[in-house]
Order: sequence, then C-alpha cells, then structure tokens
Amino acid sequence: MFRLLSVAFISTLFSCTLWQIQGDLDNGVLLAPPTASCTTVATDGDWRFLLGTGSISAPDFSTYERKPGLAYRYVESSTWVDVSVNIVVGYLTSITRNTVSLEECESELVISTPRERALEIENALAQVTALSGQNSTDGNLPLFVMRDGQVVRGRLVEWTESEIVIEETIEITAAEEGETELFDRVVMKNGEEHFGHIIGQTRDHITLRSEASTLSLSKANVARIEYQVRDTRIRTSTRTVTLPQNQVSRVIVDPRRARQSQSE
Repeated sequence: MFRLLSVAFISTLFSCTLWQIQGDLDNGVLLAPPTASCTTVATDGDWRFLLGTGSISAPDFSTYERKPGLAYRYVESSTWVDVSVNIVVGYLTSITRNTVSLEECESELVISTPRERALEIENALAQVTALSGQNSTDGNLPLFVMRDGQVVRGRLVEWTESEIVIEETIEITAAEEGETELFDRVVMKNGEEHFGHIIGQTRDHITLRSEASTLSLSKANVARIEYQVRDTRIRTSTRTVTLPQNQVSRVIVDPRRARQSQSE
C-alpha cells in the first residue's frame, strides 16, 4: 500500500508540466491574463509516459473555432479521473494523464492581424497622397507613429511596400547646425532681438551689421547688449527621413481632425 501511494505521489508530482503557449496573433487570437474572467469551452487530455517526462498524446484544440477579438487561456489541472489513472495505470506502466482546458474570456480585446495593420497603413498613405495637393501647414501634416513609441511628423514624399520617405520639418539653432561664429546680440525694450556685429556707435545710436543689412538702433530703445555670443535664433529646416514600413504602427492622416474628435 505504501508503494502504491508513493508511486501516486511521484506520478502526480512529475505529471505537472510547464506549458509555453503563444497567442495566434496572425489570426487575431490573444491569450488572456490570469486575472481575466473566463469560461471553459473545451477540454482534452495530456497523456505522458515515464512519469511525465515524455509525451504520448498532447491536447488538441485545432477543431475549436476561436473567435477574433476574444482572448483565450489554457489551464492544466488534475481531475479525479486523472488521479485514478495516475494511481492505477501509472503504477503499472508509468503512464500519466492531466486535463488541459481551453477557456474563452469575457473581455473583448481590440487587436488586429499584421495584414490588417498593413492594409490600414496603406489606406492611410493613399489618403495622404490624395490630400497632398491641398495647402498644408505643420499642424495638419500626417503623423507616423512608430512601434517604439516615437512619433514623426512630415510631408509624404513617396512610399513603397518596404519604406516610407517623408520630409520632416525641424527647428534648430545655428549652434546646433555646427556654426561656431560669435555675434553681438542687441535686445530691444520691446523684446526684439538683433544679431550681428557692432561696427560703430555714437552717444545716441548703435550701428549693427547683420546678415541682411546694416541697422542704426537708438540707444534709448535698447534694453541690453551681449557681446560675442552664439546665435540662439530658431531656424526652420527640412530633412529627408526614411521609415521602414514594418516599424510603423499607425499613420494619422489629419492630426487636427483627430484632436477635434478627442475634444468632443
């Protein structure tokens, strides 16, 4: 009797196997977390030999039609039938059995297949191309949301099945562009700033030679003067950026309309 109970204990211990199951995302099926509320929709036995170290017949749920948009979960357990089999059959042949349940969860998850995401991006790019002839400002240029969370805004130049080429508008200072020339900075009382080189001054005026022209500034209107500083004015520049299409998760065609929808 002691040997029988020992075999049953060892059989039950070794028959607990580790399941590593991935969601079938290509068909829109995702695994549910352990905290989800689920209902058992199918069960099957997991038969093993040598006290659970080798597989005889794995559970098969291929005939069950999973519903897109729902989450599923696999749970392994030992029923009274499994325990009886493990005690009697396991003692004689080292064959053990556990029950695996397929559970369907109540909460619906909004997911899409890779092909559906690719089609969404292609449709969005087609809309951007159709709107490219209209006047556009930085506020309504399309947004390209990358898989790593980065967001890029720019004018669509061209796109293929593998790449998206955009022209991105950036704001940059002369120092950030690599310019090392130093300037004199004259700050006026009304907030205006003038960069250039002071080439002369009198009791009442300052003569400043800028990139565009030579200015005569009244000292009465000057708040302060800074000598030999870097040009901190913001400039608008454009650059061409190539985005791998398989790294783009979403394209927002009209950001202004999207913001209006969120505010309503």
